[in-house]
Amino acid sequence: MTMQSIRRILMVVELDSVQDLEVNCTWKLAMLGRFMWHLEWIGNLCWLLLCHFRMLLHTALNQEEHCIARLTAHFLKLLHLQELYLDSISFLDGRLHQCPGVSLLKDLGLGGVNMTSLSLEPLQILIERTSATLQDPDLSECGIMDSQFSALLPSLSLCSQLTTFSLCGNPISMAVPKSLLHHTVGLSKLSHVLYPGPWRAKRIARLFKKKKKKKKEKEKEEEEEEEEEEEEEEKEKEKEKEKKKRKKKKK
Repeated sequence: MTMQSIRRILMVVELDSVQDLEVNCTWKLAMLGRFMWHLEWIGNLCWLLLCHFRMLLHTALNQEEHCIARLTAHFLKLLHLQELYLDSISFLDGRLHQCPGVSLLKDLGLGGVNMTSLSLEPLQILIERTSATLQDPDLSECGIMDSQFSALLPSLSLCSQLTTFSLCGNPISMAVPKSLLHHTVGLSKLSHVLYPGPWRAKRIARLFKKKKKKKKEKEKEEEEEEEEEEEEEEKEKEKEKEKKKRKKKKK
């Protein structure tokens, strides 16, 4: 669906009445940014899912940072957001934690986001900002290692409303659950903690390596397909220009 078609749909919707929004499109980050501009008019949004958007492999770093900064700026308008689900943490690097609306978050779903080689400092800050309301953070199948999780523990220990926490599918050792128990002993509402057994952790680590390799190959294929589509679009535009020129000459 084109952005023009989406805008036409949004024009007939009472955006103030929208509380749940799912954006599940294989858009480039810049395209997602053009859509996210409309969030300014969806002031009562409580539930938001963003997935399958992507950065092209050869995008310049400054261009990527600009796109992410613009995207996270739109979150400033979401003052009632309570549930957020992402399949990328690009927004965290764009300082999502600085947006006033995130302080009301109850659910934070990041399951399946590969964080193996990433710094979790932005996520750590986001958890601290939401510590008064966060109930159910999902970090399952994120490739989180022991050292990364240890960095998150002080922030998690501040979450007074925490009820459920999932670490399933991560290559962590048995030292992690013990450390988690030590840091969260004062959280009276925490009733469910999900984590993998030790024999599964090694197998999960191998699977993550394979997944990472396949993901890179898939991204490369998608980029090549997208470049071909863009070339076709350019050719079509050139044809249209030629037709218009011919019509003018005939007149």
